[in-house]
Amino acid sequence: MKKRKLIASVGALLVSIMVLGSVLSGCANSEKDGASIASASVEEQVSAPVEVQGESAEAPEGGVPAALFSQVPLSLPPELENVETIEAEPWLQISETNPGIEGPAFDEEGALYLCDTSPVVPENHILKIDSDKQIETVWTGTEDPVGLAFDQEGRLYAACRIGVILAMDKDGGNPETITPTYNGEKLSFNDLVFSPEGNLYVTDWRGTIVDPVGGVYMLTKESGYTEAVQVVGNLASPNGISLSPTGDVMWVGVTLSNSVLKVSLAGEGQVADMLGIVPVCYNTGSDGPDSNKTDSAGNLYQAFMPGGRALVFDCNGIPVENILIPERANGKLTMTSNLIIKPGTKEGYLLTSDFMNGAWIYSFDAL
Repeated sequence: MKKRKLIASVGALLVSIMVLGSVLSGCANSEKDGASIASASVEEQVSAPVEVQGESAEAPEGGVPAALFSQVPLSLPPELENVETIEAEPWLQISETNPGIEGPAFDEEGALYLCDTSPVVPENHILKIDSDKQIETVWTGTEDPVGLAFDQEGRLYAACRIGVILAMDKDGGNPETITPTYNGEKLSFNDLVFSPEGNLYVTDWRGTIVDPVGGVYMLTKESGYTEAVQVVGNLASPNGISLSPTGDVMWVGVTLSNSVLKVSLAGEGQVADMLGIVPVCYNTGSDGPDSNKTDSAGNLYQAFMPGGRALVFDCNGIPVENILIPERANGKLTMTSNLIIKPGTKEGYLLTSDFMNGAWIYSFDAL
């Protein structure tokens, strides 16, 4: 049972890799070897040794498929090769061995919070990083939080893949578990953002390209965030979600359709009739859009997983800058899951990891 649970966690954390993982399973080896990995059972992949940069490495214990473990050099999609490119720089290592950091959020004092949701460790953590880069654990549990946001009163909210929203003081005190439902059905949350009116937009990241049951929902403040109103439906694993500074544009990264949506809003939870929903990007390649953030100018910063990169769009959805993890050229630290711009600054932070090199925060200069 333990192995099955951890396999499910890996699949949950890396849905873009498991479904769109041809980069890892088909390109790392010869055509014959790629076919062997594709046809092998999960249990066979877990225990199979893999060649990593000329060395044989055993997949870590706990049900991690070896196909997710290969380190494959990555190139940019051809349409982005002439877009300005910057390289992010190492800022802080969170773990030497465990991947899976997510959900960055700054509090009003400038401390950075994030989720430690490694699939090879049973417990999850919410971490606080102060200005001296000291790390403190403020919450520990098994609810699988992957997205964080502070409300206007400074209370911390966490979106959890098991279908609950955790609310707590920023020191982890006074915890509350909220279980929103839609038509009596529990959802699976990935990311979240507060609207100007204090309502909470969340992504329900269920669904595949052939069964798009995921969507974007608004959890109403007046209901204590228990009432879910569908804003956009029929999506294939929607992931990241952000709002423009004025709150009238919503950006959604949809992992399994490999697209980024610009959603014009006519009001709280209401899609505009004229502009409506526009896919501004269909990504080339197997790395899908993960989480995203906007800056004070309305630019969108979109992480791609497992791409080792982020892409900046202007407010019209035009790509203007690549942000690269340098190690991606060697197939390392490609699990770029999320990012954030520190409020009031141009300081950007990109979260990345892999099974060989652990979990890192990289810094970059925002626009």
